[in-house]
Amino acid sequence: MTEWLIVESTRESITLLEAGISPAGVEVTACARASLLENFAADPEVLAEQLVTLRGRSTVKQVLLVVPRDVVVLRQFELPSVPDNELPDLVRFQAATKFATPVDELTLDFIPLASRAEGMGRTVIAASIDIALLERWQKACELCGLQLVGCTPSSIALAELVGRELGPSHRERTPTLVIYGDEQRLELLLLDQGCPLFSTNVHVRVEGQSIERLLDRELKRAAVTLNQVEPGAEIAQAVLCGQNTAAAAWLDVVFADRWSLCHPLETSGETLQIRCDTSLISLPALGMALAQSQPHVPGLDFLRPRRRVEQRDWSRWKLIAGVVAAVLVLLVAYGSYLSYLGGLEDDVLALKKRQADLQQTLTAGAPGEESARLIEDWEQTRSDPLQFLIQLKESSPETDRLYFRSLKLIPQAGGVQMRVNGSGNARQRSDVEQMYRQLEENGFRVRAKAIDRLNRDPDYPFVFELDADLQRPVASAATPSARS
Repeated sequence: MTEWLIVESTRESITLLEAGISPAGVEVTACARASLLENFAADPEVLAEQLVTLRGRSTVKQVLLVVPRDVVVLRQFELPSVPDNELPDLVRFQAATKFATPVDELTLDFIPLASRAEGMGRTVIAASIDIALLERWQKACELCGLQLVGCTPSSIALAELVGRELGPSHRERTPTLVIYGDEQRLELLLLDQGCPLFSTNVHVRVEGQSIERLLDRELKRAAVTLNQVEPGAEIAQAVLCGQNTAAAAWLDVVFADRWSLCHPLETSGETLQIRCDTSLISLPALGMALAQSQPHVPGLDFLRPRRRVEQRDWSRWKLIAGVVAAVLVLLVAYGSYLSYLGGLEDDVLALKKRQADLQQTLTAGAPGEESARLIEDWEQTRSDPLQFLIQLKESSPETDRLYFRSLKLIPQAGGVQMRVNGSGNARQRSDVEQMYRQLEENGFRVRAKAIDRLNRDPDYPFVFELDADLQRPVASAATPSARS
């Protein structure tokens, strides 16, 4: 429950209510009233002194102010059919042309009326109050440690109270005239379809006319206002709040049995509990308290007016979101690219390692491979010694001319098939030379040695040495080289 101080100011007095307000209802715990001094409305310090006196020992800080109807200007504006969010700007434009006081010196609020027909425009009740008046009250509240939170005219605050008494069926369907005041001052309010449509006040002493004539005049004004909004409609009933015998007599004449008395202080229940002297309670102040709970009638608040709800510009955030999304896409693409490069680098490293392993395997097996190749070459190129001896015999003179004492055959590789080393004896030098020539003609390469003459064997006196290589045929010799 929220604690509030509701202050109502009139020309004659100031009333203060202390109330606890929740969605379930209102509980009035204290009430005080004081008469006004001559300079009350002009001096914030005097206002502060009065508030301190009326407040007493209360610790409540937040204040709601109810001001007299005569300090507020109400006008009916016809506006184009626009969304509700555009109404505050249009109301301010209209106020600049239809209010006598510059709008910079005023605080504005308005009540939008229900649309009568589609495409027929919008009707609003615009209200204004002097900024200087609000600033004096705000200064006074600050001087006594209070905070002024809301401000509304007395007739609009009273509409909440009467609207609850009428109930939703009468409040929303029947145009109702509400009269409130005493023998010196009266306020008139017209409710139509649950909204305040017309409001005025009359001071009997100031006007100098009879109360009946004043009420007749204001009733005509209210009827004209109603017909402007709802052609052909009539004020069907009336409600009197407070004790005014002259107003009651006038209602008997004009409305006969179509008017009633409103006694909200006598019918308090779960939504309204009063725990103080009811004779000091102001009905507009009580209506202001009820409006903070669960309002039944649209109201005015000059400190919390209806304003244009600024639509948040999402274009910048959309641009930022687009840039962030693009950056994220680029980062993801770049990450994928780096991952792909990383995979390629891993593949390259794996291939290099495999190459190194294969090279190591090849290097380790090279000696064995070379040995196998040499053995294979030797196997393919080796010569049969017996065949070689036959070839050597055919290339040498007969044994009656020379003979060998020793003979050594050495198999070779490459272009040489067999090396022959030997020594022997010959009858004549020419026999040795003839053997050299025959060997050369048969594919041997002979390295000539000295031929000596010795007398050890008189029949074969010449001693010779044989050092020759049997050349491999060209086709056979090229085969190992090509294979290597």
